[in-house]
Amino acid sequence: MRSQDQPPFPAHRTIRPGFTLVELLVVMAIIGVLVALLIPAVGIARRSVQKSAVVSEVGGIEQALQAFKTQYQADFPPDFTTVGAAGRGGEPLDKAALDQFLSRLFRYRNPATDVPRLPPAFTQPVPNALNNLDPSEALVLWLRGFSNDPANPLFGPPGQNPDQVERTPIFAFDKNRLQDLDGDGFYEYYPAYGTQQPYLYLVHYNYVNAFATRDDNLVYLFNGQNQAALPRPLPRPYLTRRDISVAAIDPRLKTSYAASDTFQVLSAGLDGEYGVQVRSTSVNDYLPFAYPIGPYPDKPHLDNITSFARGALEDSLP
Repeated sequence: MRSQDQPPFPAHRTIRPGFTLVELLVVMAIIGVLVALLIPAVGIARRSVQKSAVVSEVGGIEQALQAFKTQYQADFPPDFTTVGAAGRGGEPLDKAALDQFLSRLFRYRNPATDVPRLPPAFTQPVPNALNNLDPSEALVLWLRGFSNDPANPLFGPPGQNPDQVERTPIFAFDKNRLQDLDGDGFYEYYPAYGTQQPYLYLVHYNYVNAFATRDDNLVYLFNGQNQAALPRPLPRPYLTRRDISVAAIDPRLKTSYAASDTFQVLSAGLDGEYGVQVRSTSVNDYLPFAYPIGPYPDKPHLDNITSFARGALEDSLP
């Protein structure tokens, strides 16, 4: 037994020493290494998801153009490649050819009233505004759907804002990505990623002319406020080498082009650049970029996404 004058037993305590400075530094170094390894992987995964989204949307646009052809029992619609308004080069719009194409689609269309009506009023007809259409705006014009007014399928009844006309879309455009950056009254459509440049549409029966047209006459976009937005020379349709043993391809033949019987839908990829077009030794010609083996002279060409490649051009390289 303990005597009364003996002190009580001391309380039992476990002393837990803290981390040393060296241990903390080691842990921080390990975390830093893990983060350094993780960030590139996250970036690669993110870019892969973004590219897949653009590839999927290009595929959706391709299906919509095919649906247009089937629904209206006609060829693919014009891309307005060589259209050029007064003072900015290009060939004048062949309005008679456009009206003839539309007459096959819409028997009762009235060419005199089915014309653009532009901001700010949206009510006054501006027939000459058709000269402002280009291959980016053609996608929206043809795939947004048509008015129920048989005489005015493109722009709706006279006196109404064409943007407010009820339509049945052929392609479901994201309205947040429809922009009129050149201020000509017609919308371009931009990808969700790499949005510096819009989608372009090139139809097979214009390939040869589009390839050979002088760079200052091939007006794709930004003919007003933002003329420097697209590089010059401007993007040309891609050719193809079905037989890679053939060294030369002839851009004067429609059969030399990728998707020679349909169309090309082009996206500038995640970098938002279409790539530089290179002049050949001929004054008016450009070096052809051929799918699938190139050559692609700069990196911006490699990540371009197209309908005929089913993805980015770099994914098709052997």
